[in-house]
Amino acid sequence: METNNSQTKTEPNSGLIVHQVLAVSYATYLVAVILGFISDFIWPIRFSSQAVSVIGFICIVLGSFLAFWAQYVSGKGSSIRHDQKENLSHIHFSAGPYSITRAPTQYALLLLALGLALIYGSVVMVAMTLVAFVLGRFVFIPMEEHHLLNKYGTSYEEYKKKVRF
Repeated sequence: METNNSQTKTEPNSGLIVHQVLAVSYATYLVAVILGFISDFIWPIRFSSQAVSVIGFICIVLGSFLAFWAQYVSGKGSSIRHDQKENLSHIHFSAGPYSITRAPTQYALLLLALGLALIYGSVVMVAMTLVAFVLGRFVFIPMEEHHLLNKYGTSYEEYKKKVRF
């Protein structure tokens, strides 16, 4: 179904679908952390260096910053993106961390879960986090981008060409 803007296509409830994909994607990290904790009792393989905990703390700080920044820019904190959601150009998509990566919340979750695993010192939790990242990167992000492309058309396509990561 076409809107007034010939560059924008919308599918019914596309915003809802994108949020559902994101919710499942985010839940994958939660499941990975829980399974990592449980699996760690079975296979308690630990990092022996104290520096790993420091790296984990840094990952959590960076991940938290990235998540808050992305949510601020994409939410009510961004009057342009919030008020003009149906007529966004590629410039509007490129605000804040979205100028660096198309999926900053996915990378924020990676940093948060990885940081927790490193602080805990569990190799198994790190492995589970990496599995969640691979699922997010190669399953959920393409699903989300498919729906965004259907919703925003060439504006989103231009954005994808400018921000490849």
